[in-house]
Amino acid sequence: MTVLASLALSAASLLGPAPAPKVDLLVVVDDSASMTDDQQRQRYELPALTGDLVDADWQIAVVTTSSPCLRGNRTLFKTDSDASEAFAEMIAAGTAGNAAEDGLASALDALRGKCPGAADRPWLRDGSLLAMLFVSDEDSASDTSAIVDYVSRLRPADKRRAYALIWQRRDMHCQDTSSESDGTHYRDLARTFGGIAGSICQDDYTAFLERLSRDVSEALTSPR
Repeated sequence: MTVLASLALSAASLLGPAPAPKVDLLVVVDDSASMTDDQQRQRYELPALTGDLVDADWQIAVVTTSSPCLRGNRTLFKTDSDASEAFAEMIAAGTAGNAAEDGLASALDALRGKCPGAADRPWLRDGSLLAMLFVSDEDSASDTSAIVDYVSRLRPADKRRAYALIWQRRDMHCQDTSSESDGTHYRDLARTFGGIAGSICQDDYTAFLERLSRDVSEALTSPR
């Protein structure tokens, strides 16, 4: 072993292992009247959502399309012993929310730590990869311009991702009713930030959430 190699090994042993990469995930769930079945399907799928993030230091916040306030008044961390149970409760947001869904506006305020009637509560961590997941059977009332501008200033391209489980007109599993609409704005955001969009009409979200988890993991190790 050369002297330089020996010094490098000594330095590495003194510094210890590198800190785990941080992932901050915001989940925005539609809490309008048509969402009961969709919320139930997602409740118990935290293992699928985080399965490929075993080497990451993840944090999850859940808000609704009606409110940017953190569900459960907390965020979930990888080290929380009750993470799975708490996630199930947070996702079960009910169906009494605003019928005029505006998930993008809610997400923007949540990223800013805003909650009407309460003090600001910033939760995003410096240097984290920011991922957003939108779950809704109707499009957002707001377009993507404001959140794209904010997130683009907040994170570089390799530190931001957006994903969507949405109603899609071209999906044979999606029934065309008056209570749903194509999630165009959510799909546009996913495309803008290099994520993926899937169908909210599928019976099981596991495959989509596993794909999301894998995509985030790859973003941590192979920045675009």
